[in-house]
Amino acid sequence: MKTTLDIQRRLKELGYDPGSLDGILGRQTIAALKRYQTAMHLAVDGI
Repeated sequence: MKTTLDIQRRLKELGYDPGSLDGILGRQTIAALKRYQTAMHLAVDGI
């Protein structure tokens, strides 16, 4: 199972800035996740 910190690191590697790599699923991380989901044509739910 991936942690929030793992997801933040991967988003950053892919060019989607999640803000601080702090392991917290905050606004910036959710926004980065939604940008990634949009780009990958996935359901945009931030999860």
